[in-house]
Amino acid sequence: MRASTQQQRCVAIVDPISTGACVAVEATKRGYAVVAVWSAVVTKDLRNMVPEHAKGLRYHAQVDEGESIEATTQLLRKAAAPHKVDAVICGAETGVELADRLSQRSGLASNGTELGNRRDKHTQQQAVREAGMRAVRETLGTEWQTVAGWVASELEANGKVVLKPVESAGSDGVKLCASLEESKAHFETLMGAQRRVGAQGGAVLCQEFLVGPEYVVDTVTSAGEHKVTAVWKYDKRPCNGAAFVYFGMLPVPPSEAVAQRLIGYVLPVLDALQIRYGATHGEARSA
Repeated sequence: MRASTQQQRCVAIVDPISTGACVAVEATKRGYAVVAVWSAVVTKDLRNMVPEHAKGLRYHAQVDEGESIEATTQLLRKAAAPHKVDAVICGAETGVELADRLSQRSGLASNGTELGNRRDKHTQQQAVREAGMRAVRETLGTEWQTVAGWVASELEANGKVVLKPVESAGSDGVKLCASLEESKAHFETLMGAQRRVGAQGGAVLCQEFLVGPEYVVDTVTSAGEHKVTAVWKYDKRPCNGAAFVYFGMLPVPPSEAVAQRLIGYVLPVLDALQIRYGATHGEARSA
């Protein structure tokens, strides 16, 4: 059901789940017609993963990702009628690639697609490295035998290695491994899971284990100008057989030296990733 037939400003939010649903609620409060665009990877169950205050939110329309970006763009235009879409906003990690493609195709403010899939952690590290900045030591593979030698060498040198899906949010699928056998088992688990869901470009990233406190720098960007909204220090602990379990986050005053170091690193990273619009959540470690 359409919320209104009167002309008003309209925004499309790609995958408005979790905190993305909060963005949809806020946009509605501010008088925008909101169209929910669902990427192909978001299941029906995931669509219901929203905060209590966002449940029951009535969208102007909802659109499922089409067979091509051209088809999806046409579906969005039709669904938004009689309004004209003013912006395409990414609501969740799953929607990064589609939001970039859809905003560019619609001729709206966009981060574009020149870099490729920004959600790909290997792509991220390559871009940072090419910009001359410090990046994580890593290797990528879809078959265990192509990464086994690197993993063995890393274990021999440092005793630990981190394995993760090339695309994931937070600590999903991330495991700290201490042996070649453990590493191989988790590698096969991750590849099996990605193959089952038909992930395009699915692979496993094997990285060095970084030592030191973990921080987050949250930012928002418009026309390439970055503003820091908050700096946080993670409290993660081993629990229930997992090496990284969130126990909390502590705000870090921007005046502290560690905050200044982190900000000085993260903002150039955003430039390397060609982030010109939107909110970002950058995780880093610092001694």
